[in-house]
Order: sequence, then structure tokens, then C-alpha cells
Amino acid sequence: MRLKTLAAGILAYFTSLLLPAFIYTYLIFQQISDIILDITVIAAVGIVVGLESTLITKNKLKAVLTSVIGGVLGLLTPYIFDSILQISLPPLLLIVLGRPLFHLTILSSPALAAIISLAYLSMVKPKPQPIIELEERREEMIEERKEELVVEEKQLVEEPVKEGVPVEAIREEAEAEVKPMETPTVTPEPELDIIKELVKEIEEETKTKEEAVLEEAPVTRKVTVEELLKKCKHCGEMIPYDSIYCPLCGEYQGEE
Repeated sequence: MRLKTLAAGILAYFTSLLLPAFIYTYLIFQQISDIILDITVIAAVGIVVGLESTLITKNKLKAVLTSVIGGVLGLLTPYIFDSILQISLPPLLLIVLGRPLFHLTILSSPALAAIISLAYLSMVKPKPQPIIELEERREEMIEERKEELVVEEKQLVEEPVKEGVPVEAIREEAEAEVKPMETPTVTPEPELDIIKELVKEIEEETKTKEEAVLEEAPVTRKVTVEELLKKCKHCGEMIPYDSIYCPLCGEYQGEE
């Protein structure tokens, strides 16, 4: 993109320098008034410079800058060489100095070129850049980023060495700052609390029934308790006898 901007600026410069001379040379012998001839030059230079800057750069800001800078320098070159530097130029280039609207041309042509550039880019959307150019630009950005990372890494390594701090100590501090991931603590769910309460109620009921059974039929006490509760094989808590899975820890109890 920089080469395109430079090329557009150079082209705008030479167009503003040479095009007025050719137009005056061709139309000077025609029966055209001086004012109309100067206006024709202003319009021709502005249109040509504006379009070529637009088509090359395809960017509003760059097109305006190349149009204005290149146009002003191209139109001022004959005046600078002849009046300031006192350097003789070919008569073809000096023909613009004696025109009635010479100083107005220096301002009007670049301004018209900038307006044409903005108008053209506002109406006509520039074509998207080819995929190849985008890939090349992406690769350039990647290479630039790699170089920056290498420079930053060298700076990080050189700074501790200059200060007398060993690199290994820096690495140990960096590793110490990286804390291992802490395992999240599992908060007890309300359902488990409800199950524990139910188990306590069952135990209390079992005790009351056990006392009643001891009074009436002590022989059947053991069978009645085993039918109501049993210990979990994993957590050891009392759970209903017919539970296949422990309601507290969820482990499989196996077949009885």
C-alpha cells in the first residue's frame, strides 16, 4: 500500500506539471479566451489527478493527500525554478507562468482533484483486495509479531542477568505464582439432608418398635431390625434394607 501511495503521488506531480503545458500548447492558437482556457486547464488537471489518485490508492484519505500534495508541487515547480532558484526550464514548462489564473490554478486544481477523489470513492465502492494480497499481509503481520516476541524475550532474559539475579530464580518465582487448580468443594445438597432425616426417623421408629418387640416377642427382634435397616457397604450409614443403591453416597449395594 505504501508503494501505491508513493506511485500515486509521483503521478499526480508529473500530471500537474506537464498536463497544463500540453493543453496550453495545443489550445493556445485556438480562438479561446484566456479565462476559459485557464478554467479548462484547472478542470482537466483536477479531474485527471483526482481519478488517477483514486484508482491507484483506493482510499479516501490517501487519494486526497496525493492529489493535494502532488498537484500543488507539480504546479509550483515552474515558479520555484524560475523565480526562486533562477534555474532555466524548457519554454514548454514555463508557459503556465504568464497565465491570468496561474495562482488560482495552484489552489483550484488540487482542491478539485480532492473533491473528485472523495466523490468517486463515495459512489463507487472499491473492489476487495485479492486473497493473495490479504494472505501476504497476514504473513507479514505474523512475521512482525514473531520478531517483536523475540525482542521482548531477549529483554526479559537480559534484565535479570544485568541485575545479578539468576534466571532460575525468576523461573521458580514464576512457577510459584502459578497455583494449581483447586478442586471445588462439593456443598451438601438439601436432598441428602432430607434423606438423613428420614433415616433418623426410621431409626427412632425402629428403636420404639424394638422396645415393643422386646417386651412382646424378644425372639423376633433381630429379624424385625434387619428387615427395616442395614449398613451401607461403602459409607457405613444405616439405610433401608431393600435399597439397591445407597441414598447417601449413591454406591451400588450388590445383591443380597
